[in-house]
Amino acid sequence: MDEAERPSNSAPNEGSDAEERYRLDPAKFPRRIDLELSEPLLSHLEQMAARRGRSINDLITEMLSRQLDQRL
Repeated sequence: MDEAERPSNSAPNEGSDAEERYRLDPAKFPRRIDLELSEPLLSHLEQMAARRGRSINDLITEMLSRQLDQRL
């Protein structure tokens, strides 16, 4: 399609702009870590999570974030 045939509301590189805008950057993905916890610690975290109505993952993430924020 040449310039004369292209609708006035479409840009020449419309597809590439949209593709770039929605391209995923793996460097920005959350990363996963595995923790080995003692049974007593895991039990304590499960109780805390249940009292707060949160998952253990969310609870640990919040705890780590708070500690890191205090140190930065």
